[in-house]
Amino acid sequence: MSGGNKYMSPKNRVSSFLRSLLTEYFIIPLYVIIFTGLGLNSPQYFFSYDALMNILVYLTSLLTLSLAQSLVIITGNIDLSIIGIAGFTAYMGWLLNVVYGLPAFIVFPVMILLGAAWGVFNGFMVRKVGVPALVQTLSVMFILYGFLLVATGGTSLGGFSPDYVWLGSATILNIRLMVLVVLPLVCLLGFYLIHLSKFGLRLCFVGGNPTAAFLVGINVDRTVMLAFTLSGALSGLAGFLTSSRLGIITTFFGRELLMPSIAAPVIGGVSLSGGEGSFIGVLFGCLLMQTISTGLVAIGVSAWYIDIVNGCIILIAVAIDAIRRKRLLKA
Repeated sequence: MSGGNKYMSPKNRVSSFLRSLLTEYFIIPLYVIIFTGLGLNSPQYFFSYDALMNILVYLTSLLTLSLAQSLVIITGNIDLSIIGIAGFTAYMGWLLNVVYGLPAFIVFPVMILLGAAWGVFNGFMVRKVGVPALVQTLSVMFILYGFLLVATGGTSLGGFSPDYVWLGSATILNIRLMVLVVLPLVCLLGFYLIHLSKFGLRLCFVGGNPTAAFLVGINVDRTVMLAFTLSGALSGLAGFLTSSRLGIITTFFGRELLMPSIAAPVIGGVSLSGGEGSFIGVLFGCLLMQTISTGLVAIGVSAWYIDIVNGCIILIAVAIDAIRRKRLLKA
């Protein structure tokens, strides 16, 4: 709330808050409406404990990937390689854990570092070599998709040790550990990176106007490269979380999460042109995407139609972002 708002009457403050909620965080009331609507169509399933827990479990991986995507989008770039990196690190985790017998506490940081290494490569190619982010990350995506296809031989790979799959399957007081521990930690990390850290502020400056950011002393190359590095590391984390939950590695590992991981930040207010973003918006964007997917299945819609719905949501999200940018330019 701005300094002038403290002189508003209580009625005007409420009106100002509601306007802010509907313009900056319209995703929150939208999510409440859609959640309620889908739930009323199938209350026995949708409002059940198991259904809500499944939404939150799947949300953990999606939110991790959406946070990775958001950091890059805020800089005015995009990272299409996050699913490829997640699949690559998941396979390497399988190789180290199943083939070489290494424990999960060793495999986990290696997966994060491998993901970060791909992020460093993306950032270097984008900022130092000058390859457009879309081309660079799309190329890495296909390289890693192909690698996973060759490495798995088109089959599913399993046999993870109990300590590897423990995080994905363990419960405390009948609550999945991923929901009780991992999801809050991802939320705290995302909120800190975007809203509380100097790095988050630099991301917005660089994405909003890289020339001005450079003139005020911000190292643009380092900021963008760090964003890609963190994106890769978070993708490695998502690879571990997803493979720990599933207990297997498949040829098409995690591909269904690529489009939602882009749509969720944009719906949540992260501008595709860069310079602005809110973690609260990203969180509710992920909740919206996951709830719609779960809700469509709950009311009997075939899973084949989910891609169509996701495509429509992305189209709407891009349109909303374009309208928002036009209004900002007029203002």
